[in-house]
Amino acid sequence: MATATVPADSLQQTVAALNALYNAPSNSAKKEANLWLEDFQAKPEAWQTAVILLTTDSIGKEAQVFGAQTMRRKIVDDFQDLDAAHRASLRESLLNLSMQHKTSPKIIRTQLCLALAALSLRMLEWEQPVNHMISLYGSSPTDLSYLLEFLTVLPEEVNDSRCPSLTERRSQRIGDASLQPTHLCTHTELIRNALAPSLPLPHPPWQDDEYRARSDELLTQNANQILKMLIVCMENSGDDARLQEAVFRCFLSWLRSGDIATSSLSNNPLLAFSFKALQMPELFDIAVDVVCELIYQTKDIDESMPVIEEIYPNLLPLRQEIAKNIKDENEDNIRGYCKIFVEAGECYLSLVVKHTDHFRGIVEGIAECTSFHDLDIVPMTFRFWYQLADELRKNEEARLKYQDVYQKLVDVMIKHLHYPDDLDSWSAKERDDFKDFRHVMGDVLKDCCLILGSRVPLGKAYMLITQAASKTPPKWQEVEAPLMALRSMGAQVEPEENEVLPEIMKLLSQLPDHPKIKYAATLVIARYGSWTDKHPEFIEYQLSFISSGFENEDVVAASALAMKLLCKECSTHLLNYLNQLHGFFVGVSKKLKGVDLLEVTEAVAHVVAAVPNAELAQVFQMFCLPIAQQLAGLASKEQGTLEDDVPLIVDNLTQLKIFFKTVNPQVPPAEAHPCIPIVQELWPIMDSLADRVGRIDDVARTLAGCWRSIIISYATHYAPLLPMTMTRLIKSFEQSGLGQYLWVGSRVVREFGETNPIPTLRFVEGLSVPMWQIFQKYAGQFNEIPDVIEDYFNLVSDTMLSCPREYIQSTLFPTVFKAMLASLSLKEQHSLISVFRHCRIILDHVNDLQRPRSSSSSQSNNPRISSNEAALVKAQFVENDMFISHMLQGVIYTFPPEVQGDATGVIKDLTMFCPQESVLWYGKAISALDLSPPEMQKAVADFTAIASEGNWSRIKSLVQDFTNVYRRKNVLPRSRGRK
Repeated sequence: MATATVPADSLQQTVAALNALYNAPSNSAKKEANLWLEDFQAKPEAWQTAVILLTTDSIGKEAQVFGAQTMRRKIVDDFQDLDAAHRASLRESLLNLSMQHKTSPKIIRTQLCLALAALSLRMLEWEQPVNHMISLYGSSPTDLSYLLEFLTVLPEEVNDSRCPSLTERRSQRIGDASLQPTHLCTHTELIRNALAPSLPLPHPPWQDDEYRARSDELLTQNANQILKMLIVCMENSGDDARLQEAVFRCFLSWLRSGDIATSSLSNNPLLAFSFKALQMPELFDIAVDVVCELIYQTKDIDESMPVIEEIYPNLLPLRQEIAKNIKDENEDNIRGYCKIFVEAGECYLSLVVKHTDHFRGIVEGIAECTSFHDLDIVPMTFRFWYQLADELRKNEEARLKYQDVYQKLVDVMIKHLHYPDDLDSWSAKERDDFKDFRHVMGDVLKDCCLILGSRVPLGKAYMLITQAASKTPPKWQEVEAPLMALRSMGAQVEPEENEVLPEIMKLLSQLPDHPKIKYAATLVIARYGSWTDKHPEFIEYQLSFISSGFENEDVVAASALAMKLLCKECSTHLLNYLNQLHGFFVGVSKKLKGVDLLEVTEAVAHVVAAVPNAELAQVFQMFCLPIAQQLAGLASKEQGTLEDDVPLIVDNLTQLKIFFKTVNPQVPPAEAHPCIPIVQELWPIMDSLADRVGRIDDVARTLAGCWRSIIISYATHYAPLLPMTMTRLIKSFEQSGLGQYLWVGSRVVREFGETNPIPTLRFVEGLSVPMWQIFQKYAGQFNEIPDVIEDYFNLVSDTMLSCPREYIQSTLFPTVFKAMLASLSLKEQHSLISVFRHCRIILDHVNDLQRPRSSSSSQSNNPRISSNEAALVKAQFVENDMFISHMLQGVIYTFPPEVQGDATGVIKDLTMFCPQESVLWYGKAISALDLSPPEMQKAVADFTAIASEGNWSRIKSLVQDFTNVYRRKNVLPRSRGRK
C-alpha cells in the first residue's frame, strides 16, 4: 500500500512496545505498552507499519500478529478516509500479504482473513471478492485451508457489521459459548495473563440499502456455490480430520448467516456428514454445533418439513448414544447430545405437541439428559420443559399423552434436590450456589404441576417423605428434598386442595428431629399460607409449630419468615389470637435482631392492619408502645453511650416504619385517623433522635424511612403535622448534609405540593440553602457526592411536577439551573439521570405548551404553564448557552454508556423548544472538537437541516451517530488501553 514512509523511530517504538507488552516484568509496564499500541493503531502511519511488520520475517510472531490485527482495525475504523487509489493499493498489499502468510501460524492467518473480509465488505469497487479469493486459493490443495478460513470469517464479519447485529438472536439461545464468533481476537489475547478482555470492534453506522446490497452480493449470491464447494471438499477429504473440521466450521458460519436456503439442505451430503461426525471424537464438538445449527435453521416448520424429515431419523439413534454415555459417565458427550435434543425440542416444539407419537423421541431424549447426575448439564433442559408445559396447557389431548414423562420428571427433579452426603466439606459459596440452583429446579416442578395437576406431585412428595422418615436411622437429605419440592410446587397448588395437603400438614410435626428437616418443614408452612387461609382449622397447629422454631437458632430465620407469611395470608383469622401474638411479639423482640426481628414485626403488623378502625387505635398503640418506650429510654441517654446503641435504635425505628407502612386503614378525610395519635406521641422521640444522632447515616436512613412511610400512609390526616416535619427536615439536612432528608422532602412535595404550592416552595428553598453550601464546598468535586446530588435533583424535579409555575417564577429556579449545568461534570449513572430528568421535565412542560399532546393524561401529569414561564425557561438556556456543549462533551468523554441515550434525548427536547438557538449552540459545541473544517461544516449542516425540518426524533439519532463515530476515532483507542 502506497503511503508516506514510516519514520524509523516509529517502527522501533512499536517493536519496543510489543516487546514490553509480552516480556515486561511488571503489569504496569505491560499496561503502558498496551495503551501506547492502542493509541498507535489510530494513527495514519499504522497502515504502513502493519505492512512492514507483516513483511519482515525476522521480527517474530507476536509482532506479525499485531501487524495483522492492526491492518484489520484500520480497515474497520479508517477505510472511509482513504481515496480510491489508496483503496486499490491497500487491496493489492493485503492480497500479497495473504499469499505470503498462507502457511503462517493460524492466529496470523485468521487476522489477515478478517482484514480481507472487512475490506471485501467495505470496498464496493472490488467486484466479486469471493470469486476472486476462490480463483487465488481454490486450485491448490495446500492453499485450501486459507480459503476455508477466509470463507469462515466472511459471514461473521459481515453480520458483525450489521446494525443491529444478527448475533442478538443467538444470545437468547441455550448457553452455548461455541455459538459466538471465535475469530475476533486482538494482540493482547496472546498474553498469558490478559490485561483486558477481547472486545468486538466498533463499526461505523451503515446505510441500510448499501449494507443490504453488499451483504447480498457477498453472501446470498454465493451461498449455493460455497455449499457445493464444501461438499466437494468433504467428499475428497479422506481421513483428514483437520480439513473436515475446517469444512464444518465454514459450513457452520454460512448456516448461521442465514444465507443458505433451507431447501438446499434437503438431500445434502453435508447433513449426513454432520451426524456421522458425531461418532468421531476429534470432530464431535464441531459436529454438535453444526447439527444444532441445522436444526435451528429449520425451525420454520412449514418451509423446512422435507429437511426435518431427514434430520429426525438421524436424531433417534442418538438416544442409544445418550444411554451409553450416561452409563460411562461421559459428561462431555452427554452435554453435546443434550444440546442437540434441546435445540430440536425448542425448534420443533409444535411438532412435538401436534404429533405426539411420532416426535415423542425428542422429549424422551431430553428427559434422559435431565436425569443425568451432572447438575451443570441438567439446567440446559429447563427452558424446554417450561416451553413444552406452556404449550401442553393449550392442548388437552397432548397433555394427557405426556403425563407419564412429567411423572418421571417429578421423581428426577426431587432426586436432584438432594443435598450431598459430604455437604460439610463444601465451601460457603458452593452451598449458596446449590441453594440458588434448587430454586431454579423448583420451577421445573411447577411446570410438572401444570401438566399433572397438583395431586400427583404432592402425593409423590408425601410418599417419599413417609418412606424416608420411616427408615432407621433416617437420612435427613431424603426427607428434606421432598419438603423442598413441596415448597417449590406451592404456587401451583389450589387453596381448595383437600386430599393430600391436610395429610402433609399433619405429618410435619411427626418428622425426625433434625434442624434441616425442621427448617424445611417450617418453610412448607410459610409457602402454603393461602391454603391455610382456606383451612383455618390448621392455624393453631401451625402457630405452635412455627413458634417452637424460635427455640432453635438454626430454624429461627425460617420461623420468622413463616410467621410473616402466615400472618399476611391469614390476618383476619388471627384476630382471635391478638393477645397471644402480643405476648409472643414482646418476648421474641428481646431476643431477635436484624432481618428476623423485622419479619416478625411485619407479621404482627399484618394482623394489626386487619383490626377494624373502631378498635385500631388501642391495638396499634399496644403493639407500638414497647418499641416507643425503648426508643424513649435510648433518646434520654448520654451522647457517648447513645451512639453505642445505634444498631438498637435502627432496629426500633425500622420496626416502627414497618408498622406505619403496613397499618394503613382507609379513613375518610373528615374522620379522626386511629394511627395519628401514636405518631404524635412518637414525634418528640424521633425529633430528639434526629438532633442527637441524625448525622449518623444508618439512623438518618431509618428516620427518613419512618417519616416517609407516615407521609405516604396517612397523607391527608398528617397535614397538621406537616409544618414541624418541614422544619425538622430542613434542620436535619443542615446538620448532616445527608441526602436521606432530601429523599423524604421529595415525598412531602409529591403529597402536598399541588394543593399547597407556596408552603411547599418555601420548604424546598429552605432545603436548598444548605445544598448551595454543599455545592460550594465540593465545587469541581461533585463526583464525591453523587447520592446527595441525585436526591436534590429528584426533589426539585418533584417540585417542578407539583407546582411548575411557582417554581419557574421563583428565585430558586435560576440557581438550580446553574447547579444543573455544573452537575454535568458527574460520572455516576443515577445522579446524572436525576439531572437529565429535571431538565427533561422542564422541557416537557414548555414543549407541551408549544405543541400540546393529544393525550389528556399527559396534561394531568404535566400541569400547563403560561408563555411567561416559557420565556423564563428560555432565558436560562440563552444565559447558559454552553449547555449543549457540555452535554456533547459529556456524551463523548465522561458520561457512562447507560445515560448517553438520556443525554441525547435532552438535546433533542431542547432543540424542539429552541430550534434556531440550538443550531447556534450545537455549532459552538462542534467547534470545540478535534475536527477538520469540512467535518465541522458537515456536522453542523446535518443538524441544521433536521432542525429546520422539525424532524425531532432524528435529532437524537443524528447526535448519537456523530458522537459514536467521533468517540471511536478519537477516544476509544486510549480508553481501551486504560481498561
